[in-house]
Amino acid sequence: MERKTAENILVLRLGGIGDAIVSLPALRALREGFPKSRITIACQSWLAEIFKEENIADEFIVYDALFSAGKKDLLKPMIWKELFSLSRRLIQRKWDILLLLHKLYSATEIIKPLLFALLTRSPLRVGMDGTGRGFFLTHKLRYNRYGRRHYIDIISDTVELLGIKVEERAPTLKLGEKERERARKFLEEMGWKGNSLLLGFCPTARRKTKLWAWDRYVEVLRWIKGREANCQFLLTIGRDEGEAERFFKEKLGEKLIVARGLSIRNLAGILERCSLFISNDTGPMHLAFAVGVPTIGLFGPAEWQKWAYNDRRFYAIHHWVDCWPCYKDICDRGHICMKKISVEEVIEKVKIALEGIWENRS
Repeated sequence: MERKTAENILVLRLGGIGDAIVSLPALRALREGFPKSRITIACQSWLAEIFKEENIADEFIVYDALFSAGKKDLLKPMIWKELFSLSRRLIQRKWDILLLLHKLYSATEIIKPLLFALLTRSPLRVGMDGTGRGFFLTHKLRYNRYGRRHYIDIISDTVELLGIKVEERAPTLKLGEKERERARKFLEEMGWKGNSLLLGFCPTARRKTKLWAWDRYVEVLRWIKGREANCQFLLTIGRDEGEAERFFKEKLGEKLIVARGLSIRNLAGILERCSLFISNDTGPMHLAFAVGVPTIGLFGPAEWQKWAYNDRRFYAIHHWVDCWPCYKDICDRGHICMKKISVEEVIEKVKIALEGIWENRS
C-alpha cells in the first residue's frame, strides 16, 4: 500500500506501563512514516496518558473495562456497554491499516485483535504472530515466542512490515518543562534537599511472584546510606499499597520520600531527578529507564531477555531456575528465582552505577 492512500490508521496497543514504553520507538517511526495519515490508538487510559504527550497519534479510543477484561468479566454490564460503543465507533469509519501491537500467545488473547479486524474491515491487517494464531492478519511478523529478542525489536520489526524503518530503538519519554516543574515542587514539598543524592526504588509488583524481599531492599539502602550520608530515598508505590509505605517509613525514617498513587507522567518527572533506580520487574522500572536514569532491574519469573534493556545504563539481575519462565500469580516453589538474588550482588551493581557520581562528589 502506498503511504499516501493510508488515510486512517488504527493501532491496538493494550497492556501496562512497560508495554507502552517498549512501543514508543515504533510508534514514533509510524508517525514519521505516515505524516499525513490520521493515526488513532486504541488503548487503556494509563497508556493514553503516556502516549498523548509524545505527539504520536491524532486520536485515542479508550475503554478501560473492555480492554482490560478477562474471561471472568464477561458478565459485567459495563463490558457490553463499552463493546457496543466501540463497535459503533469502528464501523462508522473507513480504516486503511489496522496495526495490532498485541501478543497472540493464547486462544483468549486473539479475541480482542480479531474483534478489531472484523469491525474495522481494514484491507491491511498487520501484527505479531509468535504462535500461528494470526490467521486473520494480511501481514504478520513470525517470531519465536521463547526466543531472546527484546520486545522493542519485535514491535519495531512488526511496524517495519509497513515499509518504514525504525532507526532509533531506544525508548525515551519526552518530558515537558511543566512536568519537570511539577516534579521539582513535589520533591521540595516532600522535603528533598536538592544537593542530596536521590535514590529511587519500587519494591512492589502486581504479581507477588515478582517481589524481592523488602528486608533485602532495606539492607541495600542502608548500605548506600553508610556510603553516602547525604542521600534520600524515593519510594514509588500505588494508591492501595499503604503497607509498603508503613514498612519502609519505619525502617528508613526521615530519609524516605513517598511517591504514592501519582499519575504516570508526574511520576516520570520525579524519577528523572533520581541518580539511580532499583526495582522489581514492573512499570516504574521502565519509566525510570525511559527518562534516562541508571536502573537496576530485579527479574524473576518473567522473560528478562524481552524486558531488560541492552544499554550500559541498565543493570539486569536474574538467576536461572528449572521452572523459568512462568507467569504464575502464586509460586508453589517458594519464590526461588527471586530469593536467588542476593543483597551483595545488588550492592555490586549499585557501586558500578554510582561510581562516577561518587567520584565527582568526593
